[in-house]
Amino acid sequence: MKLQLLSFLTFSAVFDFFSVSAGTVRGESTSSAVIQIKYDVRQIENKAVFLKFSEAGCVACKDSAAVWEELAKQFSNNKDIVIAEIECNDENYLCEENEILSYPTFKYGDVDMLRGPYKGPMDFESLKKFTLENVRLTCTMHANHWCNDEELALIERLRKMSLDELEENIDDMNSAEEAEYEAVENKLEAAEMLLEAAEKNLKKAEKGSDNTEIEFAKTGVSSAQKMIEDLEVEFDILFEKEDPFELTLMGELMDELELEMES
Repeated sequence: MKLQLLSFLTFSAVFDFFSVSAGTVRGESTSSAVIQIKYDVRQIENKAVFLKFSEAGCVACKDSAAVWEELAKQFSNNKDIVIAEIECNDENYLCEENEILSYPTFKYGDVDMLRGPYKGPMDFESLKKFTLENVRLTCTMHANHWCNDEELALIERLRKMSLDELEENIDDMNSAEEAEYEAVENKLEAAEMLLEAAEKNLKKAEKGSDNTEIEFAKTGVSSAQKMIEDLEVEFDILFEKEDPFELTLMGELMDELELEMES
């Protein structure tokens, strides 16, 4: 019995030793300043995030792990900036939402409206400089610690406006945006009519035997098609363009003033 007890105690001591040793090693290897995002993004809400999208088995993701860890340690005490990573799989909606097609991909800003991707150098000093200069949330009426001097001056000027002045300025800026859309739409409509006419000319030319006339008609079709493609790109850029910063601030201020009037 004593021999069995002694054997048990010896085994337990050896087991505990290796368990603690392994735990220490595991702790050293897995202790990370990088915030790991799985399903819940609440831990990075209202913070500016520099987010690395990775994938299991991605060699390039592992290659950038050390510098990403170094960057995270640099900003670990920063209350406004978070260095994070998310491993993309079927359960992480952020990857699909941000249309991540290659790994690693680096995006930054507000987790609900990330900018990027970052395609700059991957050395520590370059990443640190980029983070300090670009990883920030958008300046707003209520988050003015993200605002620069010019933005703060604009907020102060807008706050001096009456409700009527704000409404008038918002209407003017919205009308200007609508006019931009309308101008591109009109050009696109004209280009489509031009293509239709060019295709008719080509069909007519192909009924004859004049190769010069046929080639000329084909050139007309190609030119019209290129014009349409360019205008569609222009329209997409216009559609994706963010509202002017001043217009966004005025909208926030309008909401604020209307709430004050209701209360």
